Amino acid sequence: MIKTDDTTDTFTYHDSNGGEHNVGTFEKNENGLINAPNIDYDSDGTSVSVSSKPGNESEINISGTALAAVVGASADSGEEVFITRGSNADGSSPGDSKTHKNGNAIDIRFAGKEGSRNPTDFEVDVNSFNQIDQDASSRMNTSLKKFGFSSINASNLSVPMSGGDTNNPIFITGKVSGTTHIKNHFDHQHLYRFKPNVTIRNKAVPVPTLTRGVKL
Repeated sequence: MIKTDDTTDTFTYHDSNGGEHNVGTFEKNENGLINAPNIDYDSDGTSVSVSSKPGNESEINISGTALAAVVGASADSGEEVFITRGSNADGSSPGDSKTHKNGNAIDIRFAGKEGSRNPTDFEVDVNSFNQIDQDASSRMNTSLKKFGFSSINASNLSVPMSGGDTNNPIFITGKVSGTTHIKNHFDHQHLYRFKPNVTIRNKAVPVPTLTRGVKL
């Protein structure tokens, strides 16, 4: 990632063979945030798939370093990352959220089977939970943690089964691979506590431009 004080940031993925892949250049707003883009890059054995929820543009703004981490995680895992919520354009938390500040906390959809990123809500629906691809979730979440999202939260499944009684209920339980339980998160994963591995590179560039490289 080349982060500058101008109106855009450019993202380049460096693969394990030393190849460079220019994923795209995206505009920043006056607060340095990028409206989460749709990226569909596939070249020379490297693919990056990032999607954003249509109609949610006002609260889907993320920092350049967070987008760099998402790009890296997608390329590393081979999984699509579908973003549904970030920050407001000014960096504040949208709605009733208190943690989506400065574009560094992101909500994403679960990894569904056969590559699906359709909306999923398993609060009282075991069938919806069973549509989650645990292997894909493991790959995606492992890579997201590798690139800086140290806390990935979602709710655990706990649905009463028929056959139990009031005093001794029987539950169907489950957990999305790579997540830590948090209540009321049955329809998305919450990426939080972003701690990117960032290297500042001093280069002969016009002041006040700053070149900042994110290890991808």
